[in-house]
Amino acid sequence: MLEKITDEIEKIVIHSDEKNIAEVNCHLVNGKNGVTLIDAGDYSGHGKKIWENVLNKGIIIEKIILTHTHQDHIGLARWLQETKGIPVYVSEIGLTEMKKYTQSDFKQKFNEFIRKYGYTKKQAVYQDKPGIYDFEPAGYYNTEGTIRIGDDLYEVIWTPGHAPDHFCFYQQEKKILFTGDHIIDNVSPVIGLWTAEESNVLKDYFRSLELIRQYPTEIALAGHGATFYNLEDQVDDIRGKHLHRLEQLMALTSKDPKTAEEVCEAIYGPVEAIGPFMGVLTRLLYLEAEEKLERKEMNGKVYFQAV
Repeated sequence: MLEKITDEIEKIVIHSDEKNIAEVNCHLVNGKNGVTLIDAGDYSGHGKKIWENVLNKGIIIEKIILTHTHQDHIGLARWLQETKGIPVYVSEIGLTEMKKYTQSDFKQKFNEFIRKYGYTKKQAVYQDKPGIYDFEPAGYYNTEGTIRIGDDLYEVIWTPGHAPDHFCFYQQEKKILFTGDHIIDNVSPVIGLWTAEESNVLKDYFRSLELIRQYPTEIALAGHGATFYNLEDQVDDIRGKHLHRLEQLMALTSKDPKTAEEVCEAIYGPVEAIGPFMGVLTRLLYLEAEEKLERKEMNGKVYFQAV
């Protein structure tokens, strides 16, 4: 169940009950006062059983620190705080994001937003478990400074893009980096607009990629997939994949205006999940901001065409 990474760090994988939610890596960092847990996993019966088993082994979790507040990372945080007495810490920006998901009209707002950009499949909502956000965390960390994880101080690095409240944690002496969902081994994290607010998040993500590559890293621990040891190579690979997709989008919109869903289907085939659609939409908005695409609104939908 627990995979040893270093003498201090172990990893546990939390599977969701839902098919469209990827398994999440939660990292346990041992310290003299107990374990610091990085992320909690998606809210699920399976996840609860895993944490029950961990705690029954006598492992003392001192606190939980969230890299960001997407549902697969925050999902079990409230349950662990309220039923097991484990304090949860989020960023101050994360608290703002949490409040957005608890708004009574959030689901309607989200569906109206994706419809505007051409989403025609059945109604979809990224976060349909409002209870996981409706609690007061025990504390907050800022966009800079340090935070204690285990027995070591880690630098807090704000890396918006995948999420507005995404943070990485870096230990300079040991050259250890918790990357969350900012950088994942051999995968381009989805850059989406999960709170239904239009912004140029891909531009934010590119900036954050360049920022994080400045940190000499020997061990990178991601929120999904394998631990990796080649941070700069992963940064270059992810950026290259995005640039390739941006070229595709320019070609696909060169003759006729298309919605985000039409572009998505041209690349990936029939749209079965909201993730690929979001990835395409944020790239289209990036190209629009770069004045390489222009939008046209017809029949209440937004279309994009190469300039």
